[in-house]
Amino acid sequence: MKRTWLLGAVAAAIAAGVACEGGIHLEGGNAYPCRFADPPETRDLACYRDPEGIGSWVCGVDDLCRPFKRDEIFFGEYDPRVDPPPLPKLDFSRAARLYPLLPTQPIAAILPHFEGDGPPTALELVYAGSRSLQRVDFVAHTLGPGAPVPEAVAQPAGGFSFQSGEEALDGHAWLDGDGGTIFVEGTFDPGTGPETVSAPVSGLTGAVELEPFAPAKNQLGPGLEQLALVLRAPDGAASPAREAGELVLRPSGVAFAPFELPALADGGTPNVRDVRSTLWAKRRAPLVLADEGLYLRCTSRAFPGPADAGIFSGCEGSGPETWLPIAPTWNTGRPVSLGVSADRGVWSVLTRSKGLDGADHWILHSLRVNETPTGLEVTPAFDSCEPCRRGRAELVTPSSRGGVHADVLCAFDAEQGARQTVVRVVGALSGGACEVDETPASLDPTSVAVASAPVNGLVVVGGTHGQIWLGDTLGDAQPRFLDRAPTAVTRLGGRLMALTDRYVAVEFPGYGMVPAIQPPQERPSAVVENGEGLFVLPSADVVQVTPKDADGGTDSEAEVTFGVRLAGPSGGSASGPFLAYRIPESPGTDAQLVATANDSLYFDEHFKTPAETAPDPMNALVSVLTPEPNFPIRSLAVNDNPEGTDLAQGYLVTSRNLFDFRLDESHRWSVKQIQLPAGEPVEVAMQTPTRVYGRVMYRDGTVFTLPSGFLLAPPLNTPSGSARVLDFEHVYGRPFAITAEGLFVAEPGDQTLPEDSPERYVLWTWKPVELPADAGPFVPGTLHSLREPRDVSFDNETLYLFDEQGGVLRVVDIAVPKPKPQ
Repeated sequence: MKRTWLLGAVAAAIAAGVACEGGIHLEGGNAYPCRFADPPETRDLACYRDPEGIGSWVCGVDDLCRPFKRDEIFFGEYDPRVDPPPLPKLDFSRAARLYPLLPTQPIAAILPHFEGDGPPTALELVYAGSRSLQRVDFVAHTLGPGAPVPEAVAQPAGGFSFQSGEEALDGHAWLDGDGGTIFVEGTFDPGTGPETVSAPVSGLTGAVELEPFAPAKNQLGPGLEQLALVLRAPDGAASPAREAGELVLRPSGVAFAPFELPALADGGTPNVRDVRSTLWAKRRAPLVLADEGLYLRCTSRAFPGPADAGIFSGCEGSGPETWLPIAPTWNTGRPVSLGVSADRGVWSVLTRSKGLDGADHWILHSLRVNETPTGLEVTPAFDSCEPCRRGRAELVTPSSRGGVHADVLCAFDAEQGARQTVVRVVGALSGGACEVDETPASLDPTSVAVASAPVNGLVVVGGTHGQIWLGDTLGDAQPRFLDRAPTAVTRLGGRLMALTDRYVAVEFPGYGMVPAIQPPQERPSAVVENGEGLFVLPSADVVQVTPKDADGGTDSEAEVTFGVRLAGPSGGSASGPFLAYRIPESPGTDAQLVATANDSLYFDEHFKTPAETAPDPMNALVSVLTPEPNFPIRSLAVNDNPEGTDLAQGYLVTSRNLFDFRLDESHRWSVKQIQLPAGEPVEVAMQTPTRVYGRVMYRDGTVFTLPSGFLLAPPLNTPSGSARVLDFEHVYGRPFAITAEGLFVAEPGDQTLPEDSPERYVLWTWKPVELPADAGPFVPGTLHSLREPRDVSFDNETLYLFDEQGGVLRVVDIAVPKPKPQ
């Protein structure tokens, strides 16, 4: 069927202590009691010591003497019969930031880009403090080249793009920080090639803000166009009032023509706060928000008076352009922001006023707009109300889809937790409170920098780190590129695929990580490690995803086929969280699947690639083990090549406990809790892809070897003190850890245990990873490693850092020798 969306092994069984009849065998080891909590230098003294060191016993984590197993990796000489190869040297100088391709500065303006007479085909993004403009295509997942901003513009106040006519005036315009000069990149004068020119703007004083307003194609002559834009002087500017008007390009220069709003009773002009584009009589018309009310430009001579409700006004006939006043729905307070729905059928206004308690209050007013044969009808959508309560309202995006509602960005000061949220207002309650839908927004409210008027029917939201979201409103806006750290990463069709808590993003090389599976569609809940294109759905079905755009295009359609389903205790689908690992086939052995669902372990000894076009509830896989009932399994490590007669081996971590599981040749399962020092084990991994030993990593950075339980690395301490590790990854013998302060790797250190200790291995230490400057600033996130075939002798194990802002960093590549065929 089609859908559009788009663990090494446990050590060999430890040799039992020498059974002795009639006494103790002095030539062999015995399971004497010992104290693992004693220092490593002395804790093994109670155990048997082989003079040659090979058969020595050591104190195990269960406080009994056990045969010593060399399950650490070290530099220097080694015995290839029992030891792994030395660790390869790491080279972080080649670390590179893969995505985003866009700058990471806050987005300051979002502009529509036109090609020809049709609707906008792309977005152009202006970045604060940047001298570049990036174009994002609406249709394909592509990015165009950046257009340089003139060096004279240290920080552009704004910008716009103008559509091309027959003479191809395709370019960009920028306004400098003083509002006195316009810079145009492109063909400005007929007959000339692309160039950057500057011209003074007449009729405009003081600093301005610039917002594109419905760039309408009004030919003024061969190769010339009028650019309808809005310029607003911010508070504190030299202009006595915030003006709105149009910017016009002519051969003689650039001029600013203020809108001729109706004069006030005292002879003054309205103080403009915001402007948005609307449709009226099948043409675009500006809607101007001023302190005194709303004004709509229309072509009419007659103005019916306001109705009894106080907010009905009409505009009839044709004639000179005039301004239609819409009576305000607020009695007190200063309007601060205006929002217009994508279909322009709902207008929302935010006002700010002082309450009786002396605090500022932000009030939301929402209007429903209908065009009638006799004019324009404007009525309240619901009563005015306070959406953010003790917070401040910073942005509103209304919608009529699925009923009238308005999404409001609320910000709270430090005493309220210094946070931002998006609330969806669907009505008003008594007492002035808003009726709110508690569904969380798709985007991260703390990253919102700016939102545009609807472009191609979508509100475009720009983030503080270059993120982009598109949607009907703030709450519906979905990311255009990866905007958060994923929970799992795999490869699909040779491309990176990242699973997040809200969507799945697929790599389009040269473009970025693009979300392809989003709600309400069913997205995978887990990746099947070591199984390209294999996932577990929320329904507990294991599926194969095959992309249809094998030619490198950007079509996100994919074919999904179904396989085995993980069954719950009652026979229905198992519940998550899910983890899964595919063991590849080997001579004489089929591929196998080891999976977990909630607190149970599953095993498919003859795993077949999913091939059914629909889920089959009868193709069910039942659990084989429940190590700790009611405590979900949080990490899983599986051995590809079990030693001895065991058919399957591995480790798993539950809440605060570590378990060893195995399947013997009699097809009997066993699970044993491994006793380790107190703490929080969070992740298990195999030592290397071809080794039988494991690692367990603690929240504080402590790393123990498995199954021996030797201390490999101590707690991780950063310059500011003990660290809380956010995520671990184990890459060919080396643990990596990420904290809020940086990325760290555990390496063999200078401290070595005494030579007479049977545990003759080097103690490791945590070291910060020094990344090159062009890799960009460090941002916390999650770590993921992927193995990729390089040639017949080596694999390529790559470590990636996916940060919380949507960035993708390739940290290091390691050439991993492949095991020789048996």
